[in-house]
Amino acid sequence: MFEVERNGYEAADNYLQTSIRFNTDNAAQRSSSFQLLGNVRYAAKKYGQAAMPYDSVNTSLSKKADSLQTEMRRPGTKAVFEADEIIYLYDSLLKLALTPEPERSNAVRNIAKIMRKQKGLKEEVSTGGSAAANATATADLFGNNTGTWYFYDVPRRANGFNSFREKFGDRPNVDNWRRSSSSSVANRRATPGGQTGTIPEPVGVEEKEKFDTTDISFDNLYSRLPISEERQLKTKLRINNALFKKALALHEQIEDYPEAIKYYEMVLENVDSGQLVTQSLFNLIHCYTKVGDTELANKARRLLTEKYGQSPQAKAANSNSPEQKAAAQKTTAANNTYKQVYNLFLEGKFKEATQLKQQADSSFGDNYWTPQLLYIETVYLLQSKQDSLANRQLDNIISKFASHPLAEKAKLIKEVLPRRKEIEDYLSKLEVTRATEERMVVPVTTPATKPGPVTTQTQKPSQPVAPTVAPKPVKDTVSTQLVESKVEKPSRFNLLPNASQNVAIVLENIDPAYVNEVLYSINSSPRKNSPVATVTAEKKKLKDNLFLVILRSPAFTDASAAYTYIEYFKPVASKQVLTWLDAAKYRYIIINDASLEALAQDPNMAEYEQLLKQTFPGKF
Repeated sequence: MFEVERNGYEAADNYLQTSIRFNTDNAAQRSSSFQLLGNVRYAAKKYGQAAMPYDSVNTSLSKKADSLQTEMRRPGTKAVFEADEIIYLYDSLLKLALTPEPERSNAVRNIAKIMRKQKGLKEEVSTGGSAAANATATADLFGNNTGTWYFYDVPRRANGFNSFREKFGDRPNVDNWRRSSSSSVANRRATPGGQTGTIPEPVGVEEKEKFDTTDISFDNLYSRLPISEERQLKTKLRINNALFKKALALHEQIEDYPEAIKYYEMVLENVDSGQLVTQSLFNLIHCYTKVGDTELANKARRLLTEKYGQSPQAKAANSNSPEQKAAAQKTTAANNTYKQVYNLFLEGKFKEATQLKQQADSSFGDNYWTPQLLYIETVYLLQSKQDSLANRQLDNIISKFASHPLAEKAKLIKEVLPRRKEIEDYLSKLEVTRATEERMVVPVTTPATKPGPVTTQTQKPSQPVAPTVAPKPVKDTVSTQLVESKVEKPSRFNLLPNASQNVAIVLENIDPAYVNEVLYSINSSPRKNSPVATVTAEKKKLKDNLFLVILRSPAFTDASAAYTYIEYFKPVASKQVLTWLDAAKYRYIIINDASLEALAQDPNMAEYEQLLKQTFPGKF
C-alpha cells in the first residue's frame, strides 16, 4: 500500500504478484490482491495487463464500491488486452517475414524448439535445406526446376500447407492421440464474439488467421509468416483494425482520451482511406474536445468534411439531429455549471464552489472536467491542507489530461507533496528579518516651497498701501494650486511614454491564494524572460480583490519596449505559464513607478486604464 500511495507502481506490482503467488489459503485476501494489482496497472495505464487481475477478482468477496469498479473496468481492459495480443502477434510475424534468409528459418526453428520443449515434446527431426527468398510460387511435387527435393525446400513445403488449407480447410493432426485429445477440447471451446457498434469490420480480411495450434512443427509455424505481398497487406489490415479497436476501448470504455488520441492518430498514419479513417477522424473530434483542444478538434472536423464529405461520419459531425441537439444542450449546461464552479473557486467562495461541484459531478460525472478546474481545486485543497484529496485531483489531471501542460506541473507537485511537512517545519524554524523599504522623502520638499510666499506676504503689510493686501493672497492661492496640480499630475497620471516603464498584470476579484499562484507560476517559468528582457516579478496589493503582479526589467526603457514585451509574453502565458487561469480573468498594463505610487494611494484602476487607452489607442 505504501508503494501505491507514492505511485511506485512497478514495485507495488512486484509485491502484489508475490502476495498472490504465496497466498493459497485466504481467498478474500487473494481476491483483494488481484483487485489492487488491477488498480495499480490501471493507474499506470497498463490497461491490457490489468485485464487478467480484474478477471480473477471474486466480486462476491469485495466491498460493493470495489466490486462495482471492477465490473466497470473489466470490459475495457479486456478489449485492450485482446487488441494488444493481435497487434503483438501480427507485428512480430510481419517483422520476421521481412527478415532475410537464412536468419528467418533459423529463428522459426528456434521458436519451434522452445515451444516443443515447453509442451514436453521431443525435438523435431531436421530435414536440412534452407528457405529461399521467394515462398510464393505455386509448387509442383513432381516438377522441380531448382534441383531440390520437395521435402528439403522449406518455402515449397510452406506453400503446400497454405494450398491444402485453402482447399480443405483446417484439419488438425489426429494421428497422434495426445494431439487428438487436445484438439478436440480446443474445437469444443466457444469462439468469443467480436465487439459491435461503431467498430468497422476489416476490409476483406478476417481478424485472425486460423492455424492448427496443436501442430508445433517448423512447417506449420513457417506457413504462418506473411511472406507474399498479399498476405503482408492482410497482416497490416489486421494490425490497423486492432489499433482502432484499442483506441475505441480507450475512448468509449476506459475514457482515457489522451491515450485514445494516440492510437487513433496511429491508425491515420497507417491508413489513407476507408471506414477506419472516417471513423477515426470522427472519434478524434470528440477526444480533442474532451481534452480541451478545440483547435485540433476543428482541424479534424474540417479534414473529415473536406476529404470525406459524403461519409456518414462527416454528415453526423455536421448534422443537427435531435440526439445531437440534446447532447449539445447537455454539454452546454455542464460547461456553464463547471465554469461557474471555476469562477467561485477563483473568487474565494470555496464552500459554494465545493457544493456546486458535488452537485454537478452527481449529474454529469467526470466527463466535463477541465484541467484548469481540477488545478484550481487542487490549489484550494492544498491551502486547506487536504493533501489526500489534492493528491487525488493531481492524479486525475495526470491521467485524464496527460498531454496538457498542467500534467507536468501536477507531477512536480506530487513529488514535493509528501515532503510538505518537512519543508514547512524547516521554513518555520528560519529566522527571517525583512529589510525595511527605503522611501524617498519627496513630499517634504514640496511643502517647503509653499512657506516662501507666505514669509514675503508677512513683510509686505508694513507698507502703507492697505488695499493691495486683498488681491495678493488671491494671486498666491491660484499660483499654489497650479503648482500643486503640476506636481500631482505627473506623479499619478502622467504616463511619460519616453521614461522607464513596468509591465503589470491586473488581477481583479481573485482570491489571494490564486494571486500567489500567479506569482509563483511566473517566477518559476524560464519563459518569463524574453530574448531581450530579463524579468523579475513581484506582487502588489492595491485594495481588497485588486492586485498587481509587476514585471520589472532594465530593458523596459520606454513604453514601446514594455509593450513589445507584452506582445511576447501574452501568448506564452496563456499556453505555457498561466495555463490554469482563464485569459479573461487578467489583463496587461504598462505603468511607471510614479504612477504606480499614485495608484497605490488612490487605487482608481478604471481611471488609470482610461488614460492608458487614450494615450495608446488600440493597444489596451
